[in-house]
Amino acid sequence: MEEPRRVSEDAPPARGKSLAMIFQKASTRTRVSFEVAMSRLGGHALFLSPRTRRSAGGADPDTARVLSRYADAVMIRTFATKRRWSSLRPRPSR
Repeated sequence: MEEPRRVSEDAPPARGKSLAMIFQKASTRTRVSFEVAMSRLGGHALFLSPRTRRSAGGADPDTARVLSRYADAVMIRTFATKRRWSSLRPRPSR
């Protein structure tokens, strides 16, 4: 088995950053890969299940807009086509 690549401990590129992960379509491999990557880069991944979003009462594009105010990045695993999400614009980096 190969030794996993390590990020320099001196300056993790995602230190203090958060990633909100929205899943409509369940994917263990996608969730684990993003969580491990954020951890190795010094950041934190926040998993949002469909059940969590439903209790908030918001539509998915609206949820993504709101989350973008709190998280540094938003990742979406969905059944939807590209067009449905095209109205979302990336926010300027901080």
